[in-house]
Amino acid sequence: MALVVLQLLSQKLRGLYRYRWLPGLLLSTALLVLGYGVTWQHNELNHASHFSKVEPPEDGMVLVGEVADAPVRKENWVKIELGMSATGPTTDSLEPATGSLLLYLQRDSAAESLAYGDQLVISGKASTVEPPENPHAFDYGRYLHFQNIHYQAFVKNENWGLVKKRDWFSPYGTAISLQNQFTETLRKHLKTENEFAVGAALIFGYRSEVPEEVLTAYSQTGAMHILAVSGMHVGILFLILNFFFKQVKWQHGSWRLLKAVILLVLIWSFALVTGASPSVMRSAVMFSFVIIGDGLGRNKNFYNTLTASAFCLLLYDPYWLLSVSFQLSYLAILGIVYFQPKIAGLWAIENRVGNYLWELNSVSLAAQLMTLPFTLLYFHQFPIYFWLSSLVLVPLSAAELAGGLLLLVLDPLWAAGAGVVGWLLWAMLWLGNQTVMLIQHLPAALLNGIWIGGISALLLYLGLGSVMAAISSRKFRWVLASLALLLVVGVSFAFSEFHHQKNRQVTVYSVYKHSASIFLMVKSLVAH
Repeated sequence: MALVVLQLLSQKLRGLYRYRWLPGLLLSTALLVLGYGVTWQHNELNHASHFSKVEPPEDGMVLVGEVADAPVRKENWVKIELGMSATGPTTDSLEPATGSLLLYLQRDSAAESLAYGDQLVISGKASTVEPPENPHAFDYGRYLHFQNIHYQAFVKNENWGLVKKRDWFSPYGTAISLQNQFTETLRKHLKTENEFAVGAALIFGYRSEVPEEVLTAYSQTGAMHILAVSGMHVGILFLILNFFFKQVKWQHGSWRLLKAVILLVLIWSFALVTGASPSVMRSAVMFSFVIIGDGLGRNKNFYNTLTASAFCLLLYDPYWLLSVSFQLSYLAILGIVYFQPKIAGLWAIENRVGNYLWELNSVSLAAQLMTLPFTLLYFHQFPIYFWLSSLVLVPLSAAELAGGLLLLVLDPLWAAGAGVVGWLLWAMLWLGNQTVMLIQHLPAALLNGIWIGGISALLLYLGLGSVMAAISSRKFRWVLASLALLLVVGVSFAFSEFHHQKNRQVTVYSVYKHSASIFLMVKSLVAH
């Protein structure tokens, strides 16, 4: 309705220059109201049918629901996201219900055999996730809230049962089954633990078996995006598919539309098989706009495509706006699109190999520049040799992804060829892992303990925006604005450090089955 009013108002005010701001104001207000409405509706707790609206009896509730994602095996439990369908005090008095429950089933063969779409009945109590007991600890309850999960339950073997296995077709369920089959194919060809774990994470987003020391090494070298299937992987797949399609010489007009349909099917299939993470969904939607525009013969504006993909994804799940991977993914793409050509233009290298390496490095520098404030805010560390790890691992990961997809095609068709490809894939993964371990142990490879707050991150982004304005407008006042903002951040950081030097405090930490205390008593030194 607001958009109709906006259109009518625009026609009435056309030519009245002093009222030119009214249509923009109305459109902004309409989008703000739309965003609020979508976010309110998305929160399951606002639904009258949510299972938490039913008052549970003392001995617990009966809850019926379907497994909404692939179960994850833990040491003693099997973690399951359960989509509720009914609840009640007994099995004879069930009423329809909605909502999501994070369910931990005591691990046994029955729990391990569960799969997406299976319907379960459980008896027990659902409870909210407790806030963290230690200062500055990760707030798991807040994280689950933005996954639209607000309750959890721990259930023993005797308190749950399988109602029925999934007997209906589901694209996502099929994708999960394919992921399991593909993972077993990788396990057959990649015999060593680290190489299999990294290969499964890189190709399918299956990270459950990545050892902690490997995760730490990739994190401390700035290569974590290699392990998490991200927009980069979708982009690599798009380039690989586009390369093969360009070899087709058929010039009929229908080929362009047919190619677009095939590309869309393959890219969305890959997105589903890899778990449909926010970064993959972002790239899948963004490349979908590119593919559809190309299929229709339309010109492409990358900024419009990026914005449109974000708008569509946030209409689907507004909580993704607060997802770290969503934020870093969009910022990295924006940095690459804006800064990479400018950084690459600073050094003209005539040698083809040297120019390729510099172009690759400029991509890494542009992405790192745009994500730096949030990297410091969320992870409190900065990998010094991120450029070196990207220089080796980005092209290597492209070859690994292509090799992994080729292996999956060859394995059921040609065992000898699959064996060769599997060995080459193992060799590339081994080389990548060894490179990461080597970079991790270089002198001064990591700056850690960098603590900044949200205000400082905002000021850094305002400073970065001033730099972008200075580049675009070529006006020196934007440079001064950027320097002033950096000075404010520096003064704030220095003041915070000075305050901590004078601080005296006792902190008692909560540790499982134990407690630990830290006495911090620092006096400022005064010269006499």
